[in-house]
Amino acid sequence: MGGGKKIVKAYKPYGDLVTFCEPYWYQGFPTPYYTENHIKFRDVVRNFIETEIKPNVDTWLKEGKGYPVSLHEKAYKAGVQGILYPKELGGTQPDDYDSFYEIILWDEMARCGGAGPLGQMSINSMALPPIIQYGSDQIKQRVVKDVVQGRKQCSLMISELWAGS
Repeated sequence: MGGGKKIVKAYKPYGDLVTFCEPYWYQGFPTPYYTENHIKFRDVVRNFIETEIKPNVDTWLKEGKGYPVSLHEKAYKAGVQGILYPKELGGTQPDDYDSFYEIILWDEMARCGGAGPLGQMSINSMALPPIIQYGSDQIKQRVVKDVVQGRKQCSLMISELWAGS
């Protein structure tokens, strides 16, 4: 990256400091990769998980109806769901977006009891790229922004002559 020297910085310990319970950099060890903006995003996601999902997940599971689909729009408005997509598609990627934002997102999402709550968000992250890359302008306008902003969901269906999905 330009041949410049990478700055290694340690941040204030965060979360549960049980060994291997939190990522290395959460525990106050130096990192050349994570920045103050990553920490701010982690706080946003963790707060969303702690306030919107964790208090409700047992009830959703007990009722057997799954999580409310409106949670996606709430996640977008909180700054969680849109991080995977650029602003021109309705996303909320910061100017310094890198893959570490996505790592933080999924790491924090794992705190809410697996793939159930907002599991569709991961499916959307697999299904939208082909639409974005190869879809007609009409399809993109009908689908992309609404999925990114939590108002619609999408799926990826792939089939092979010899197997199927």
